[in-house]
Amino acid sequence: MYRGCQFWRPLFLLALVFVATSFDALRALDEVTARDHALRLHERLTGVPPSSTELTLLTQLLRDGKVAEATFRVMNNNYFYKELARSFSAFADIDQQPNDTLTDFSAAVVGLTISNRRFDELFYGDILYTAPDALMTYQFGTPPVNVNHDSSPLIRVNGGAAPAGFVRPPFRCNTTGCTNATVNPDVIYDDQAHFSDLQNRFPDWPQRLVLRSQYSSYQLLRNEQKVPASSIAGVWTLQEAAREVFNAGTNRRILRLFLRLLGYELEQVHDATRPDLYVRRDVDRQPGGSVSAFQQGCRGCHAGMDGLVQAFVYFDFTGRLRYGPTFTQNAPNDFKIYRQHNIYPQGHLAVNDQWVNLWTQGPNASRIGWRTPKAITSDVTQGSGAASLAASFAGTEAFSNNLAKVVFQRICLRAPTTLEKGTLNNKARAFEEGISDYESFSANGPYNMRALHASVAEMCIGKVMP
Repeated sequence: MYRGCQFWRPLFLLALVFVATSFDALRALDEVTARDHALRLHERLTGVPPSSTELTLLTQLLRDGKVAEATFRVMNNNYFYKELARSFSAFADIDQQPNDTLTDFSAAVVGLTISNRRFDELFYGDILYTAPDALMTYQFGTPPVNVNHDSSPLIRVNGGAAPAGFVRPPFRCNTTGCTNATVNPDVIYDDQAHFSDLQNRFPDWPQRLVLRSQYSSYQLLRNEQKVPASSIAGVWTLQEAAREVFNAGTNRRILRLFLRLLGYELEQVHDATRPDLYVRRDVDRQPGGSVSAFQQGCRGCHAGMDGLVQAFVYFDFTGRLRYGPTFTQNAPNDFKIYRQHNIYPQGHLAVNDQWVNLWTQGPNASRIGWRTPKAITSDVTQGSGAASLAASFAGTEAFSNNLAKVVFQRICLRAPTTLEKGTLNNKARAFEEGISDYESFSANGPYNMRALHASVAEMCIGKVMP
């Protein structure tokens, strides 16, 4: 027996060497495969092919098994941020169409990513990314007039296009009094001219973005546009998203965009078991004469939705974002959210921005994964104002899970398998806490979007890709 073991021992060791060598072979990419993967990584993250020099450098990194290093290198390219802006712009559109033109929404997406800030601030942050002051400080006309009203670089007077090398500020004063350095209340959030100027005049615009306080910036505007801190909700209270969700309607559309960032359509979170305490008066309880049509159909969305979107009852959009608690005074009145309030007079009447989340019970509790937000104190079951509601959505498991899935589909160009979904959810949890391995890239903080790209890339770069 002893001699038999001695005989088999060399063969066993040889087998171990063979297996180890085989795994090494699987890990190490040959030149052709590594080059192909490098090309795909670059094109999928930036939308453009790499230079020959860059391709050679990326190929060597992948041959050395340094997928994260290769990914971070690609993310240094401005085209990565331009493609990120374009792809994420679809989340600000009800029809989910990407927008090639830079807006305040897509600028915020890029700003949070390139500056390594928490990406969950997209929902609730006091954020407004613009060009730096130096690019908005100029003169125009004859005799020359300073463009900045009351010494704020964010405000321009009616002076047409900015001269070469400058961009129009995002806010505009409508009256001739702005040509003088006098206080004038007629200052409005202009269209997206500031951001189109920045995009068209500065190819390196991602590097030039500067973070400002959305709340403080809005204090420069006329009264109806002064949004209080309790209602500042990240990209949702910027001009681009406001145009999409607060223009006409009853302000319910914003929930559909919230849910899409969580990976769901409104119809997918239908739950007819929730009480209809907060369903508004404009919802018929007997559509077509059928009570069951309401109980089994309409109620499934409105029971949860109407309690949540009450956080946005003070918002409107009439060419620009407007905010006013006075809109709901003496309700029901002629404000848009009270249209058709006579359909069911016994229904809920929204008169303030106190919101209630009924989806923390029932099937949507586990589907969405509600948790107390880590970055901001907020009760996920109820609150006051848009900021606290948005923070509740930002803190969900579904938000991080969906971001990981979105990044995977961007890099791998396919949907994840069932097994890969589990892996992506694990990466989403690491994304929330911060990935310490990426400290050398300044990407180890919580909710770091660059870290998520590097982590997810390892799932299909260096492997057989479609």
